[in-house]
Amino acid sequence: MDMADDSREKLIAEDSEGYIGEAGELFVVEEWKRILFNGNTLKINSDTKDDRRKPPAFTFENQLGYADVEVDGKKARLLVVTHKVFELKKVNKQDDENGRWWEEKKKENKGNAQALVDEFTRIFNGYLEDLYSKATSLPFEIVSETYWPGEAGHAPENPFWRILFLKTHADEITDAIRLITARPYSSLLRENRWVRQDRVRRFSPKALVGALTRPGNVGLDNGQSLFLKFQDAVPRQTFDNPENQFVRFAVGNWVDDIARIKAASGIWNEILNNKNLNDTFEKLEGSLTESLYISPLADAGPFNGIPPTSTVLAKAPGYREIRRLWAEYQRAMAIFQDLDRAINLKQIDVIWEYWVLFELLTKLHEAAGGGEEKWRLDYKFEKVLQQMVWEHKSNGLKLYYNKQCKTDPGVYSGIPLRPDFLLEINGQRYVFDAKFRLDWKDVKDIQTKEDATKEAEKQKDFQALAKSADIVKMHAYRDAIEGVGGAFVLYPGEENRQYTVSGQKCETSLQCFLEKAISCPAFRGVGFFGVRREAEQNSQGGTDQDE
Repeated sequence: MDMADDSREKLIAEDSEGYIGEAGELFVVEEWKRILFNGNTLKINSDTKDDRRKPPAFTFENQLGYADVEVDGKKARLLVVTHKVFELKKVNKQDDENGRWWEEKKKENKGNAQALVDEFTRIFNGYLEDLYSKATSLPFEIVSETYWPGEAGHAPENPFWRILFLKTHADEITDAIRLITARPYSSLLRENRWVRQDRVRRFSPKALVGALTRPGNVGLDNGQSLFLKFQDAVPRQTFDNPENQFVRFAVGNWVDDIARIKAASGIWNEILNNKNLNDTFEKLEGSLTESLYISPLADAGPFNGIPPTSTVLAKAPGYREIRRLWAEYQRAMAIFQDLDRAINLKQIDVIWEYWVLFELLTKLHEAAGGGEEKWRLDYKFEKVLQQMVWEHKSNGLKLYYNKQCKTDPGVYSGIPLRPDFLLEINGQRYVFDAKFRLDWKDVKDIQTKEDATKEAEKQKDFQALAKSADIVKMHAYRDAIEGVGGAFVLYPGEENRQYTVSGQKCETSLQCFLEKAISCPAFRGVGFFGVRREAEQNSQGGTDQDE
């Protein structure tokens, strides 16, 4: 072993409770477990930890994925994992109940954790690919206000948003460019030229003085008659105006973005292997590139800003659509503000919760028997008024994402609550919260032990306390938010339980529950639904179907 390996070994104490092993330059550690670092000073993600204990210790709480550490100036990257990521590969239910399978898996990867990292990556990529597949299959729109910014703006950095927007609006963008090419807007540019006196459009005393005082301004025509040249403003038709400059700017950015998407590596490359998605981008890129080389866009110069009073961009066919689409292209990044960070840091819990959003939309579509639906964003000036609403137009189903709900101060605290999902069905409301770390064993432990919370406090088991709070929150949602009949946890598991206020217990799946709720929305109580990817539901004995 070389000196570099010796120094790396000393960075984390191998007898740390949370240490699992290494994979190349990566240290693999466990969430909610104490990690001892060999050194005197410790920084986690550039944040200095004031730990007077020597050696310093740290516990990653509610943080999965990559974390950068620095111990006495030595830098390293950690991958923080939890049994929740891998439990979908468990051998049998009994092993899951007593946690034996996870302890055995950690022993297998003690020291050399490359196999664990590879499995983590496969699971992460599987959810991300499925998230894209579901998201790009749903139509959406953005309800924009009448105010439009005059600045150039910028394209979104998030590849997810680029792919989602361009795939969904490809036909709309192409149709708008076709309208502009067929009926381009031209403006009259007045050029000052010296013309003969019989061709002057308008005389003025100033023009006469200029003609008489200009050297060499007297000439002879073919009939040898004298004539003077006068300066006159001659109109000329041009496509080089702010409106066409803006359209060229937007189209050029979209072409560049498509090229960046196609050149992406890793998970993005795998996502674009979808034939329908790839064909959509090829067709859109070809159409947009062609438009840059013909009038009016070929004649347009550099973009300097959107004229705020332009009636062409507000009303003209094609132009108004491009202006709206470009504004939406910038603004709608607010839906997935933390998604890019989650992808870069492999925060699988964040990816899973986004995946749950589109899984819920898919199940609602199936429960409603198909039909026309859209999800949209509402904006008020530069701020998000209501982050996201999904609506099924035929039966009035609505699903709100991260909607802030007021509570009645007369019967409750008045503190606003923001559940992950709020579903409205025929006047009835249901709340769903996605909890990646919660599992059925936690629910049963809290149900069977009346003093479970007190015991967790006594043992300083912060993980158990956090899970207990998640369960209690469902009761708060149901009691505090007006009109809510049921509040449910969505977690990555198999078990389903619902408890009514009358004491009845059900084991209905999420799909069946939604179908019943649409036809007869009368449930009152709390519950839990297990949701996970179909590929993982079908996996047996640790075999990943995505491989």
